[in-house]
Amino acid sequence: MVTVLLFAGVLLGALGAVFCYRLGLVEGSRLAREGRLERSPSPEEKEKGRLGRILRNIDRYDGTGRRQERVE
Repeated sequence: MVTVLLFAGVLLGALGAVFCYRLGLVEGSRLAREGRLERSPSPEEKEKGRLGRILRNIDRYDGTGRRQERVE
């Protein structure tokens, strides 16, 4: 039983290390290409941007679909 738990712990540790390595590769290549790192927006920031697009669509509405932004 102890060996199974030990093996599971080692396996989870190895999977975590592979995930961190892959994340580092992705972020490192983005840094090399773009020269900067970005953090992903929080859910509150996403909702604020969505509401801003909706309000801009309301202000621009002229009875047609012209000048309307897509809101998802």
